[in-house]
Amino acid sequence: MQIKKDELIGAYAQSIGIETARELIDKKIADSALENMEIYTGEEVAKICGELVNEGGLIRIVARNLLVQLEQKRAEEQALLLDNIETQVWYLTDVETYGVVNKARADFLGMKKEDLEGKKLWCTLSKEEAKACLDYNKAVFQEKKQIRTEQWLKNGKGESRALFIVKTPKLDDNGNIEYLICTAHDITERKRMETEKKKLENMLRQAQKMEAIGTLAGGIAHDFNNILFPILGYSEMLLSDAPDDSDLKHDLNVIFNGAERARDLVKQILAFSRQREYELKPLKLHLIVKEALKLIKAVMPSTIDIKQNVSKDCGLVMADYTQIHQVAMNLFTNAYHAMEEKGGKLNVTLKEVDLRVGDLRVDHLKNMLINPGTYVCITVSDTGIGMDQNIIDRIFDPYFTTKKEGKGTGLGLAVVHGIIKSHGGYVSVYSEPDKGTELHVYLPVIKNQQKTGQIKTGHIKKGNERILVVDDQKMIIEIQQKMLKRLGYNVTALTSSLEALKTFQANPDNFDLIITDMTMPSMTGDQLAQKIMAIRTDIPIILCTGFSEKMSNEKAESLGIKDFLMKPVLLNDLSLTIRRVLDNKGRGRNNFP
Repeated sequence: MQIKKDELIGAYAQSIGIETARELIDKKIADSALENMEIYTGEEVAKICGELVNEGGLIRIVARNLLVQLEQKRAEEQALLLDNIETQVWYLTDVETYGVVNKARADFLGMKKEDLEGKKLWCTLSKEEAKACLDYNKAVFQEKKQIRTEQWLKNGKGESRALFIVKTPKLDDNGNIEYLICTAHDITERKRMETEKKKLENMLRQAQKMEAIGTLAGGIAHDFNNILFPILGYSEMLLSDAPDDSDLKHDLNVIFNGAERARDLVKQILAFSRQREYELKPLKLHLIVKEALKLIKAVMPSTIDIKQNVSKDCGLVMADYTQIHQVAMNLFTNAYHAMEEKGGKLNVTLKEVDLRVGDLRVDHLKNMLINPGTYVCITVSDTGIGMDQNIIDRIFDPYFTTKKEGKGTGLGLAVVHGIIKSHGGYVSVYSEPDKGTELHVYLPVIKNQQKTGQIKTGHIKKGNERILVVDDQKMIIEIQQKMLKRLGYNVTALTSSLEALKTFQANPDNFDLIITDMTMPSMTGDQLAQKIMAIRTDIPIILCTGFSEKMSNEKAESLGIKDFLMKPVLLNDLSLTIRRVLDNKGRGRNNFP
């Protein structure tokens, strides 16, 4: 606050005259050791007038009036300042009653400043909010110490906002509290940023966890596929030799089918860890759905009743077996978790439907932009806890979960949505709290199914070429040697990549084909392939492995590798791959997982 010197002189001139007033003010300025200026601050004016109060008569009255005006002006400026800051400021005359408040506080509560003075807390806050504030206020009055808190309070618009609140007691000379000075800063955005940071940190941890799972899955796949190779290989060869309708053939079939299921399980593990590429093939979905139902039944309690209506007559869809199996398992698991505590009914339906643009009979798809056509629809419904619209709007968001900590990753339905979308399909959901949830998955049926749906199964093809086969596992090399001899080939089988290189170096023209494992000590399969190709560039090489993340189509092509076999290898697949490579003068086809 500032006052001009002329205004100060004018205030006294009315009683003692202009010249006398000027002399008086100049004298008091000098007495106060102030510089003679045109304008003085409020503090300087108070000093001058304080001296004049000691004078007699009208001078004293004018001085006092000026001091009062000065205080009023100072109060107005302070109020103006408080009303133009974002910080909420208010006084409490006791634990529950408002005194003066600034504009920011009044605006937050959606009220006028003058209407708030004298109001009780519960007139401006909800019952729960008022109680929490009252408890804090009582603590300040009892302890007579400042308190700092973070509270979520609703503003006048009903929006929840995070406030950082400081409550400071104003003590009198006797140490008693006169009133509380309260300030509040809106920290909602900061809290949201902290929440987002935690979310990102959780996502990072989840990604690291998935990476670790992927590494573990790769190791398991490699070892497990090596174990399965001789089981599948020997049982397959024995099956072809066993008499039809014999007990031996039946028992061998059980072994062979069990090993095949184990092989498929490894594929699912690799798919889950995202360490294999997906292969789209014409599929009948009822087989996948039934297989997934068998698995989920094993873990579901008896309190959950499973009903299924799975049609075998649905058309073929172009899809990846493992991905669709994962979709089914995620849907069933989600339904199971919704009914885990109280039990209920799980209904699974598979049928073929025709979707048309604007077809309002399909209520759950009416807001979607769909491509008209025939679809296979998987419907999974449960009688669990259900969801409200706010949750429904977020269920396909990655890492969003309503499950307790440790129960879910928030990836299940996000993965479902991503897979089905990549297959050209749709996912829709209908749910009500306490009534259950119904999820629908639509996958387009293949046109011209008679042509597309015919999956050729090749006959075993034989030959008499000379093959060098290398694998560091003795039981693997033995089954490979027997399978190749059964196919008519001349086989040189070795368990050392170094020995294999020496053998090839000695007589490079003695071999028509190399089949090598990827992961071997001393020298890996790709390193062996490089050294062999350096000796003879036209020699075809097939890479065979349980799993290796080091090999890709690009690397194989650069090495000149003609094809790839994923362990465990069936006799039919082995025979077809060998003939394709040997009979094709150009490159074979890569089939890297």
